[in-house]
Amino acid sequence: MTYPTIIGIPTRGNDLSVNLIMLINSLKYPVYFQQCNFSASLAQNLVFTTAFHKESNVIMLDSDVSTSPETIDKLISSGKDVISAPVFHYDINLRDVHVDVCLSGGIREGASEGRNYVMKSSGIEEIRHSSFSCIFISYNVLKAFHDNKESYTELNDSEKIEDENVTSDQVFYHKLKKLGFKAYVDWSCRDTTHSRVVDLNINSITRIQKLIRIE
Repeated sequence: MTYPTIIGIPTRGNDLSVNLIMLINSLKYPVYFQQCNFSASLAQNLVFTTAFHKESNVIMLDSDVSTSPETIDKLISSGKDVISAPVFHYDINLRDVHVDVCLSGGIREGASEGRNYVMKSSGIEEIRHSSFSCIFISYNVLKAFHDNKESYTELNDSEKIEDENVTSDQVFYHKLKKLGFKAYVDWSCRDTTHSRVVDLNINSITRIQKLIRIE
């Protein structure tokens, strides 16, 4: 069965990038904002819940991330239940710029385990987890979570671990694997921009590398 797709954007209400607003104006899919001032994971959970109740697939976009309509369409048409576009992130504590795709590591290895620092030029690759920055999740996945009474972004009491760095996306991928689904990244989706103090994208990262002569 084919399901429609919605765009879901978790936000604190004051963090929308101009690039994202311009993207929204060019999209043909319904867009739903979920606001939560205190916790991104609560807003993310509301995005998933909205998509489930509308019997829809969902593209989740962080409120400070933008991409192109072509990338959105490519993720939707991939045939995968969970697939991400790679997005550059900045860890302020470690002063670390990385791609939000982990090829190894898991929920008990810590948030920085298995980080990837190379954005490949093409190909679809199976991954361990990624962020929610730019991701397609099928209705089949949302329904499996619901049918198994699993929270999308919070651990069950029996799964609690002593690690304050466990993130909502790590929780999601931990449960995704438990439910028997695989996750992927499409490396050809290279036009994402993460609007931080500077825009983090493949072009700005390449310029920075040249300036500091990183091979």
